[in-house]
Amino acid sequence: MQTAPRYPIPDGFEYIRELGQGTLGYSALLRRKNDERSILVCKFVEKSKLGSNEKINRFKERIDHIKYLKSPFIVPITEIIEIGDVMYLIREYLPSESLAECVSTFCTIDPNFIVAVWNILVRTFSHLHSHHIYPSFIKPSNLFFVMNKFIMITDLCPPPSDLNMLVHSPKPIDIAFLAPEFFSHKTEPSFEADYWALGVLLVFMLTGSLPWNKKNVFSMVQSINTGKYEFPSSLPESVDAILRKILVVNPSERLALSASITTVVQSNTETRQIQQSRSELSENHKLDMIPRQRRASIVMAKAAHVVLKDFKMTKGGTSMTNSLLSLHSLNKVSGPDVMVRCRAADSCVPYDPFPSMNTK
Repeated sequence: MQTAPRYPIPDGFEYIRELGQGTLGYSALLRRKNDERSILVCKFVEKSKLGSNEKINRFKERIDHIKYLKSPFIVPITEIIEIGDVMYLIREYLPSESLAECVSTFCTIDPNFIVAVWNILVRTFSHLHSHHIYPSFIKPSNLFFVMNKFIMITDLCPPPSDLNMLVHSPKPIDIAFLAPEFFSHKTEPSFEADYWALGVLLVFMLTGSLPWNKKNVFSMVQSINTGKYEFPSSLPESVDAILRKILVVNPSERLALSASITTVVQSNTETRQIQQSRSELSENHKLDMIPRQRRASIVMAKAAHVVLKDFKMTKGGTSMTNSLLSLHSLNKVSGPDVMVRCRAADSCVPYDPFPSMNTK
């Protein structure tokens, strides 16, 4: 039985059904009245819960900034409609399961490919950091593994600055990725909070489980605040080592993930493999039905898989691909500066995920 919408639907849209409640509010499926095929996701956010007018304006400016960046891995909020106290955030609908829904299947994929996908997320958030966009609400329900080929990020809103368990009624799976500073209020959450979330996310992607006490929400928060985590035995030692540098309660001592970003290109042979992969995709016209700014994300995932196919991850982690994580040569860097190490050229260049597209 279809439920009635909780809020008035803006002119020009039709209500389809409710999707559920998140920390910021309810979401629903809508369509444009003049186009039955245009299925959209609308998040209803009560402005009074965001705080002052200044906080509301910053919230909207952040959304506009992310839209302006046109990141190939981010599904932006394209429209903001305000009716009274309610803000309607509208974005494209992805006909795929979220990572939260498909993790039991996702974590059975080749671990090296999972790490490659995670590294794409690291680079995308580092790119946001370079534009002073942080922290973000990073959680599995906002990540979609589309067509079993590439990852897409949705609903990049900031977490509530004053998270109240009674007011926001968060689900354990949502707060499991928030850094201690969101609960202790000892420091203002900044870009280091995203490093923490990505660290927990790597555990979740590889094992399908969380490193916290999951008895209830309050036990989980206590585990997060004290940094008492427990990794599954199946986690490779090399990944365990890097996570222990990321999941540090003091954000100033947390590993900056931009230090671990490297290209997967190591030799002329691998470079040719990536170029051949891109050429084959183009020649076969497999991407013609996908918007141009999304095409490169499939190419990147395919290229990463080509480079990684000869690597095998063992439980001990001895053969873990160092080209992706540089697990044995991580250096602490200050601030959100984003640099990508190009080993083939032996030079550092600013992060540009798709340079060939930027020339068009």
